[in-house]
Amino acid sequence: MRGAGRAAKQALDCLARSPYRAVSLALSIDAERLLAESQAACGEFDDALQSHRRHVDAYGRRAVYLQQARLDSLRARHAVLTGLNLTARELDCLRLCAIGKTASEIGEALGISEWTAVYHLDRIKKRFGLSKRHQMVTRAMSLGLIAA
Repeated sequence: MRGAGRAAKQALDCLARSPYRAVSLALSIDAERLLAESQAACGEFDDALQSHRRHVDAYGRRAVYLQQARLDSLRARHAVLTGLNLTARELDCLRLCAIGKTASEIGEALGISEWTAVYHLDRIKKRFGLSKRHQMVTRAMSLGLIAA
C-alpha cells in the first residue's frame, strides 16, 4: 500500500505542474482519493484526512466547472434560438418532419395544405442556412428544439 501512496503523490506532483488544468483536475481527484485510501490503510490517519479533504475540494471545483459549462451551453443555445424566431406552426411541422412524416402527412395532421407545410419547412431550412430536410432535423435536435 505504501507503493500506491508514493505513486499517487508522484502523480499529484506531476499534475500540479501540468499546464492542462482541465484534464488534470479529473486525474487529481482520482489520485487524491487513492492517496487517502493508501494512507488510511497504512494507519496514517491524519495524512489520510488531509488527502481526503483535498479530494473533496477538487471534486467540488469539478462540479463548479461542470455547472458553468452547462450554463454557458444553455446561454449559447438560447442565443441561437432567439435569433431563429420559429413560430409554433413551424415547430409543429419540424417535429412531424423529424418523425418521418411527408409534407402531405404533416398537412393532414395539422389541418393545413401540403404546400403550406412545405413552405414552413423551407422557411426553417433557410433560417438554419441548410438545404436538406435531414440536416434541418439534425440541427434542430442539436439545438434542443426537438427531442431525439
